[in-house]
Amino acid sequence: SDPNYADTLFKQILRQEGDFSTAVPEHITALSTGLLTNMVMFLAILEKLYSALEYCQNQDTASSDAGALEFDKAVAYYVGSIEGSLKGGRGGGELLYAVAKDFCDPFNACDSNGNASSNVEIMEWFSLAAGDLIEEDCSSLEEKIEKQISPLLLVPLVQGTLNAAKVTSSLADDEDDASIGDAFIFSRSLLPLFTDDGHSANSDIIENKLSFNALLVSKSINVDKMFDALQALIEDMTIIPLAQKCNRIGRYQLTNISIGNFCQGRDSTMSPGAPFQGTPKPKPHSIPVVSPSVAPGVDATSRPPYAQAALGFGRYSFQNDVDGIAALSKDVQEMKQATSIDIATSIYQDGKNSVVGVDDRVVSLAALSRTAATDMREDPMFNIFRWALLEKDALSKAVAKGFDPIDSAYADKVVAKALENAQDKVLAAEGAVIMSVWMEIAHELYNAVDYCRKGDERTILSLDRGMALWLGVGQLEGSSDTGNFMYSLSQKAESNFGSASGETKVNDELIDNFSDASEMAGNCNGDTQSVALLTKIISQILRIMTIPLLQRLIFYIWEENKEYTQLYAMAVVPQAAGCSESSFAVLKDKLLVDEDDFSFDNSDVSFLDAIKKFQRCLRISCDDIIGNSNPGEEILNHIFSFCNEQNGGIKNLAGYVPENQVYEISRLDLDALHLGILMESNAFIAAKRLYQTGYNSLEEGNSPLYSLQSLATSDNRDGVPQYDTFKNYFLKDDYSDDFTLSTLDGSGVFAKADKDERAEAATRAIQGMISYMAVIERLHAAVSLCQKGQVEESVKSWDEGVALFVGSIEGSSRGGATIGDGTLMYSLAKETANLFGTVEGSGDASSNEKLILSMQDGQSFLSNKNCAGAQSSIADEILELLPVPIVQGILYYAVENANLNAGDSNPALASSYVLSESMQPLIYSVNATSADIISSQLLFDPDVSPAQNAADTVFEAIAYSLPGLKINCNDVGFYKSRSVCSSSQNANGDEGEKEDNYNGGNYEAISPHTETSTSLSNGLYTTTTYVQDRANIAIDLRDIINALNSGSYDLARILYQKGENSVVYNDKGIEIGQRSIASFSLEDTRDMLNEPLINIYQYALRDNQGKFLGNDSRVYADSIVNHYLDNIISTDKDIAADAMLVLNIWMKLIHELFQTVENCRNKKIADMDGVHSIDEAVAYWIGDGQVTGDGDKGHLFYALAERMGDKFQTNINGQSKTNQNILRLFNQARLELTFPNACSENPNTYIRLRQIVMKIVSQMVIPLMQKLIDSLYEDQKNRVQLYSFATVPLIAPCDPDLYDYLHSKLIQNTYNIIENEDIIARLQTAYNCLGLACDDIGQHTSGSGINCNDRDQETSLAGFTPTTNVGNYAQLDLDILEIKILMEMQAYQAVDDLYTYGKHAEVDGFNGEEMLTLSSLATTSDRSIVPQLKSFFRYYANRKYADSLIRDALDPLKFTNASPEQRKEIVVKTIQYLVVYMGALQAAYAALNLCQDGSSNLAAEEAWDKSAALLVGSIEGSSYGGKANGQSFFALAKMRCREFDDCDDEGLSEVNKKLYSLFYTGKGEIQGSGCNAFSRTVKKIESTLLVPLIQSNLIYSLINDKEKDPSSSKFAMGYIFSRAVLPLVEDVSREQAQIIDKNMDFQFAVKPVVDGASAVFNAFAKVYSGLNVNCKDIGNPIWDGVSIDPCAGAGSIKVKSSSALTTFLILLPILAIAGIVSLFFVRRHLRRRRLKREEEAPIFHPSKAVLDSDPEVLHPGHGDVGVVKENETLTKRNQIKASEAELT
Repeated sequence: SDPNYADTLFKQILRQEGDFSTAVPEHITALSTGLLTNMVMFLAILEKLYSALEYCQNQDTASSDAGALEFDKAVAYYVGSIEGSLKGGRGGGELLYAVAKDFCDPFNACDSNGNASSNVEIMEWFSLAAGDLIEEDCSSLEEKIEKQISPLLLVPLVQGTLNAAKVTSSLADDEDDASIGDAFIFSRSLLPLFTDDGHSANSDIIENKLSFNALLVSKSINVDKMFDALQALIEDMTIIPLAQKCNRIGRYQLTNISIGNFCQGRDSTMSPGAPFQGTPKPKPHSIPVVSPSVAPGVDATSRPPYAQAALGFGRYSFQNDVDGIAALSKDVQEMKQATSIDIATSIYQDGKNSVVGVDDRVVSLAALSRTAATDMREDPMFNIFRWALLEKDALSKAVAKGFDPIDSAYADKVVAKALENAQDKVLAAEGAVIMSVWMEIAHELYNAVDYCRKGDERTILSLDRGMALWLGVGQLEGSSDTGNFMYSLSQKAESNFGSASGETKVNDELIDNFSDASEMAGNCNGDTQSVALLTKIISQILRIMTIPLLQRLIFYIWEENKEYTQLYAMAVVPQAAGCSESSFAVLKDKLLVDEDDFSFDNSDVSFLDAIKKFQRCLRISCDDIIGNSNPGEEILNHIFSFCNEQNGGIKNLAGYVPENQVYEISRLDLDALHLGILMESNAFIAAKRLYQTGYNSLEEGNSPLYSLQSLATSDNRDGVPQYDTFKNYFLKDDYSDDFTLSTLDGSGVFAKADKDERAEAATRAIQGMISYMAVIERLHAAVSLCQKGQVEESVKSWDEGVALFVGSIEGSSRGGATIGDGTLMYSLAKETANLFGTVEGSGDASSNEKLILSMQDGQSFLSNKNCAGAQSSIADEILELLPVPIVQGILYYAVENANLNAGDSNPALASSYVLSESMQPLIYSVNATSADIISSQLLFDPDVSPAQNAADTVFEAIAYSLPGLKINCNDVGFYKSRSVCSSSQNANGDEGEKEDNYNGGNYEAISPHTETSTSLSNGLYTTTTYVQDRANIAIDLRDIINALNSGSYDLARILYQKGENSVVYNDKGIEIGQRSIASFSLEDTRDMLNEPLINIYQYALRDNQGKFLGNDSRVYADSIVNHYLDNIISTDKDIAADAMLVLNIWMKLIHELFQTVENCRNKKIADMDGVHSIDEAVAYWIGDGQVTGDGDKGHLFYALAERMGDKFQTNINGQSKTNQNILRLFNQARLELTFPNACSENPNTYIRLRQIVMKIVSQMVIPLMQKLIDSLYEDQKNRVQLYSFATVPLIAPCDPDLYDYLHSKLIQNTYNIIENEDIIARLQTAYNCLGLACDDIGQHTSGSGINCNDRDQETSLAGFTPTTNVGNYAQLDLDILEIKILMEMQAYQAVDDLYTYGKHAEVDGFNGEEMLTLSSLATTSDRSIVPQLKSFFRYYANRKYADSLIRDALDPLKFTNASPEQRKEIVVKTIQYLVVYMGALQAAYAALNLCQDGSSNLAAEEAWDKSAALLVGSIEGSSYGGKANGQSFFALAKMRCREFDDCDDEGLSEVNKKLYSLFYTGKGEIQGSGCNAFSRTVKKIESTLLVPLIQSNLIYSLINDKEKDPSSSKFAMGYIFSRAVLPLVEDVSREQAQIIDKNMDFQFAVKPVVDGASAVFNAFAKVYSGLNVNCKDIGNPIWDGVSIDPCAGAGSIKVKSSSALTTFLILLPILAIAGIVSLFFVRRHLRRRRLKREEEAPIFHPSKAVLDSDPEVLHPGHGDVGVVKENETLTKRNQIKASEAELT
């Protein structure tokens, strides 16, 4: 009854009058804000809507404009300003839009993006109603206001009333809460609408129960009754028809089911509570033509056409008339619509619609390109394109003749080709937009900066023109089919991926940036600051402008549309030239080719890597590419394979790990790259502006750009000692700035230089002067800040110094990018190191590797407040290494420039001069004479020939200076046999040379040239390179055998330790010593620590202290040899020589092969390096003195293989099959490496070479295995033991149980001769794992051997018999077992290789046999068929979640607080339970798809069998129930069943029994084509697999709750097990997932299970049903005498004990008897079957010093030496006791 009710009520609330006298502050806040939001603004919105309707009905122009304003106000009142402009809002709002968002979750009324369904719908109705207003369709407008918008406005008010009533009802009567105020206000906002026709019983319920006073007195609200009343009121509403929108209110989730469905029983097009989804999203291929989306119930064809929109639709404020240039978009439209190619060509060339200037000049699309050479001659982007698209020679010619416009009109040529050749008007029109118009926009942006620099008011005009060219005339907001320029194309680009309605992210951001630039332009008065800030915005605009071009390129590649792919490649790829020369070369070769040659392979790693690096350079991420679109799964996978997932650039700097984000300052190297391109393109003005202002490196916030000039003129250099040296030498403060400006201006010494010489000079000045001093300045500043106690600032300054040393182009990996890519000092070092032979294994320069290590150390010092340590790093290491590449550059050019003549134009002249000038101040400070000599020899004067004797003079001058500079001459290296090391130093830096090597000026012992061939085995194998020195190791072995057999034991030892015949040469080919067989074990094994086999041998042979025979297990071979030398066996004197062969030399040969493979992987192999390495391996196999096919005429492996070939009848045509195979493989390896740059240019070379080497290793095992079997037949116990040392360790990663058995029998020498055949039979079971077959070994001539049968690939998988051949898939568990061993040994590089490239699972692929790898299983896009995968993607926000976790754990620079044991468990458990888990499901769903597609049953069965193979593995064997030591889910289920009392009498878990049943059920369903039933079986597999994972979470919550050791591996185990289920748990309940995550998460420094194990149990108990897991299947773990029922969480703990003494006394005798009986059965059971816990115990028991020289413990009857025999009975007794204690 009060027209000002809201105003009156508001004042009463604030004054606490009337009903509100007892209100507390919480009430007042809720009442006042709620009143404003829910009542005042609600009425204000309606007022404005009806005001707009009234204006519409007046039907005049003024009313139309006023009506539009009123309507916009209504929308503004609904949304507010805080929510921002993006769809869905940013949150934090205070109006009804925000209220609707607040309640969408509790009412299950959110759409898939988390937006309130009512908001999504009302915003669409707002848009449609606005269209009615524009079209003056007032009746339609009125209908939308009354029937659509008004009801939707009420939705949050109803939700608020219901929610507040429910919350209030749960309060105690004396409890005050804001919900009391909410309930009152929400209800009062609705009541007037309910009571329009008078009060009712239902409205009285609302009014009385929710009055403020009533709520203060009693909170006892009958919520069911309240819901019923509201529902009835809504049904009868007349003033606003809310009933038809009832389903938008949703299903209230905070109540029980009976009152949850608010609109239950109502007819609706949507199910109750279902969120509004809007119009269906388009398929990826479709391009929507209507925008915004059509609202529900509105036919797209009946919508009014778009009205003519003002340019920029009010989003951008134009200050100039630019309609003329915008009208050029009509030319594009008419070109597309032209009825012939001739008409389209005429419009393109002559123009039609764009009339500009006072002379009404017509502008054509063609003119934009044809006048570019003149108009854009100083535009950086245009010059980068021109530089990229013209060959080097063509570029030089173009510069020479002033850039003929025809040469530069590349865009015009593209359009002409589309018109003339392709006869495609649409293609041509789009080409004109993305090349000519796009570049014209860039030109206007550069003009704006140029005008700003001059203080010219035309700055804003250029921005207006640029915006107009982006939009085009007639463009409507969010439309993809109006405008015809880049705005429209951006809309199409995003919709290609499956776009939602509205404006694209690109267009939204671009218009905002143009607006910011326009505002900034108003402040342009020529000052440096405003120019830099505007340039900063312009750089962002150009970045955004590139996104739609990339989107379209990626889309058309997906569509395999050659024409459009090449068109967009022409528009995009040239920009890559400004990012990285190598990336551009790859993209150019792939995409910028003739159409006939064009093809695309989505698996091309180098191409994908190049396009991702390009995007990273432009700061374009996957989020940018996807934008606001909603791609389908298939195209999303495609997008992710192309886009850059690293937001914010790279973190690491060529292996250095900064603690701060310094990516932006590192991007100054891109400025240097652009500067060189511009100078080579003759755009010296643009280059100078770039140098002065910067472009690529953004400072934070409102600061301007970083620039190279800012480094060259930094005031922070004062106080740096080196700066004083330079300043005093050049007599200038800003010496490097002056020097660089002279190259840019062509002044001073560079007045006669051509463009290429000036460009080279500028590049070298940046490296040698600017970068050098900037690095030192930042590092010194870091120390100074540290000394002031500013630790964080000091570390940041240090990181910046490293960033200025490395740059961004080098990337994050150790060794940086391809040589020639970078532009700073790091890049210079790589360039010169290759010339001077100072390159490391990573391919990086030695000086760089040392510097990165020193810089990382310095950072650590600063972090730990060790300022002195950081200072020492600078003084003692960094300052000595930084100048090394500059010195190398000076020396190189001194040699190479000697052949140039006067007048020759050569950038090398400029390089030598600039680099020498960069070093002169330092050289002058230690040796003025040397400085003068160098200066006189390396002057830059194109008219004068370089000094002919400069090389000798400069080398000598540098040599004299190095000691004063504290530079080690060996760090500089050699160039063309020249060195700066003094004559008194040898190549190793040691004083003096051996005098007997020198005679009359010539060295006596000089090796033949490297490419001198070596004939081995009388011409059987001729190497390509010289390896006779390696082959001569056979002579040492021969002499050792002779010495042993003749009793000259000391001589044998000396020959073993010192060597005699195998000469070692240095890099100059000068003899410097002899290699020895002992060194292969003592020294070379240090280089093998990341190779797999040496680690497997160590793992298998070491004792619990990591020792073998009391020595480091690394030198196991030397320990065994010395044992035999110390304890000569009279009947077997030369056994020590055999040990040297099969242990030392065998592993050395293996090392040569693995090192070759690793060098190939690192692209380190050049020229004949790889071939030489293979030749070395062959030399160690054959040796000197070998006769073909003769086992007695030779001393190395070839001879051994021949002898064994005779014994095992495997000789073919006079030569053993082993030797034939292995030499064939050696030739294959050599052939792979023969081609130039084989490893660096073809990534497949490494993979093929690795596979060949693996086969060679398998073949190398054959003679060792044969000799072991032969020794068993011959009962030669000593030889049996020796060859067991050589072979049995290789079985450890095949079958731990078998290894234990063979170790006990053979290595510990406990076997009896009657066991020989059983031992041999067991050895044969390992052949397959070792890559061998029975035929490879052969049949022993004794004829007493047992039959050998190769493993049947279709054999049973622990009792399940597959129909198809999937045995090789099962062998993937062998990779896992080997990874586990290598992780134990911390051989992370070997693990990475095995994980990435695989070893044991060779399967049939598209191209024949290929390796199934764990990494491919972890990353393949084929996983997308598994429904669960989306949950994992969503949870981890990483499509390679498991792969990333594994690789992070393998990276020593990550997880730095993790113990080695924890790293091991992270890697192994992730593989087992995240990777294999998803791989098995992938195979299962593949089987289902094949079944449903009607494909062959056999294919579906094979996929099903693959799933079983992955879940069971090969190690389990074929017997029902499997064996111990499995590595997959089958083994996990067995392990967990013992802990959860879930095993049957035979020890088989209920989970595995269910898996057996499901395996066979699925097979039958496939064979019977019962695909529906099979679908249910697959689902059951999913839920069954969750059981052992959940059990593991529960058991480790109990274990880790009590665990105290922070390095315990158990923490990592629990962590990974939780990661395997959390994505699925979160789908059921985010709250319970957070509880599990909180308690199972492990970050190496924080103890997990903070809330206790009970929290984890309780959380899982609440999600079992949602996971489709029967909690009874989990079982009942018994912990500390307590049985826990997982079904009830931790709440049902029952202590199984008796408190009554009487009961105890009665039961005591019974328990005693039972205990004795139980112990008997336990003992018997433990003897029969050993129960192992995989995670708690080692895989097998290593030996405890199996050899000993003490005669008292030797076996009798074997000469003078024997083998230690452990007390087997005692050992078994101890094992039984330990197992009994564990079981008890």
